[in-house]
Amino acid sequence: MHPAILYGLMGPYSQWDEKPFPNRIKWWAEASELGSYFLSMCDAELIMLRNEYARRGKVLTGVHDIQKEIVDAYGNQISDPRTLMSTLRTNKAYDGAYIPMVRSANNDGWFVDVTSRAFCEDVPFGLSLLVGLGASLGVQTPMMSEIEKWALSVMQPEHRALTPVLAKMV
Repeated sequence: MHPAILYGLMGPYSQWDEKPFPNRIKWWAEASELGSYFLSMCDAELIMLRNEYARRGKVLTGVHDIQKEIVDAYGNQISDPRTLMSTLRTNKAYDGAYIPMVRSANNDGWFVDVTSRAFCEDVPFGLSLLVGLGASLGVQTPMMSEIEKWALSVMQPEHRALTPVLAKMV
C-alpha cells in the first residue's frame, strides 16, 4: 500500500517539485487521488496473481480487494466507503498516521524519509516479491513494476541490495 501512495505523492506523475513539503502529510487522510489510483491498479494486479494461483489449483482465501478488506476490517470507523480514496481518507483508525518524513536541511519543510520502512521493508519484502511472483507465474504486473523501479531509484544503495536477492527466491 505505502509505495503506491508515495508514488502518487512524489513520483514522476505527481505535482511534486522536489522542494520540501510545508507540513507533515497524513498517510491516509490526505491520500491523493493519484496515489489512490496507483494503489487500486496494484490491487488489481494482486487479484490477477490470486486468480492465477486459483487457476493452478491453489486458492488464496485471504487475498481480497483492498477496499473490501479495509471496509470489512474497520466497518463503522469509515464514514464514506464509496471509493478506495474516500475509504482511506475517512477511516478514523488511520487518522493519526503520518508519512515518515524528515526535516529539510534548512528547516523550511519536510521530505519523505526514503530510509523508512515504507521503502526499506515494503519494497523488498512486499512489492518486489509480488513483481517476482508475477514474473514466475507469467502474470504481467506493469503498475507494480513501475512503482518498484521508481522506489528503487530513490532508495539508498544498502536498502536496494536486498531486492534482487529476495526476488530470486520467489
